[in-house]
Amino acid sequence: MLQFGNFRLDPDRLILWRGDETVPIGPRVVHTLATLVEHQGQVLSKEELIERVWGDTTVEDSNVAHNILILRKLLKNESSGTFIIENIPRRGYRFRELSPSRPQTDPPGVDLKPAATDSDGPRERPRLEIPAGNVLARRGRVRWIVVAGIFSCLLVTAAYFVGRYSGLTSPADQAARNSRQAEQPVTWLDHPAHSKYEFENGEEGWVVRPRMMITRAYSSDEHAYRGKRSLAIVFGGPFTRKSQVYIGNPPIVAGQEVTAHIRCPEQNGLEAIAFFAEDRNDAWNNDWSRVRLARGSWNDFSVHIPADSAPLKRLGVEFTSASPWSGTCYLDSVEW
Repeated sequence: MLQFGNFRLDPDRLILWRGDETVPIGPRVVHTLATLVEHQGQVLSKEELIERVWGDTTVEDSNVAHNILILRKLLKNESSGTFIIENIPRRGYRFRELSPSRPQTDPPGVDLKPAATDSDGPRERPRLEIPAGNVLARRGRVRWIVVAGIFSCLLVTAAYFVGRYSGLTSPADQAARNSRQAEQPVTWLDHPAHSKYEFENGEEGWVVRPRMMITRAYSSDEHAYRGKRSLAIVFGGPFTRKSQVYIGNPPIVAGQEVTAHIRCPEQNGLEAIAFFAEDRNDAWNNDWSRVRLARGSWNDFSVHIPADSAPLKRLGVEFTSASPWSGTCYLDSVEW
């Protein structure tokens, strides 16, 4: 059992207490805290935290940053406005070494605990007695401010719709809007017998997560392995490491072989490409390429879904890059 301030941490059961009450945060967040506490005084990089907390599971740096943000907000209230977890620029995070101290007690008649948090029950705040005349005058001013704000919002909304749907909208603009609405992407849910993704009718449910290296993905007619269109994957973000484009809950059963075709420009900053399938038990299968990628032409990828696999959670492509770059890769004819 590890103890610091008013907190007690059980690293084996991944439970955090504040006093006698458990703190309702996720096990990954508690595991992150336990790792920092066990190495207090040492700087741990994001890569070290990912390795210790997530193991072999592929995650983004943003997962670490999210957990650290939760912990810093949580622990700041217990340390008089200072952060117990320090952010060391370009290096990582460090849990400050804390000198033993006796628990703080609240002075008589003063409640120093934060009011109304998610983990604490609702607390009654101290009331300030104000003369009745001042209260009525303040209420009157607030009422007029609210009425004026609502009236302003109504005027802005009315002006927007008048300009959008009146004769100010040209027939050409309206035709273009109708065309865009007709080309909204569809998903495999619209096709119960779906056995392939060829992106002839849009993105078909494929998304980009996270938008770091990859800025967007869309159905394009510039290149096609088969048919007339493919999924264009646009690179140009300022960040590096890993980004994915994938479809959630693909209708693929266990025991099948899934193939895909990927084309990237001759000049690119990619280190590796992985065509992967991940089931709902977080089991990961992939076909990856580091050196055999033929640049400027189509490359064949395939991944086998084991016979004992759970239903798939994601099917997609993961791109790894060591430096930012701009360009477009294409994905087409994903089938099984």
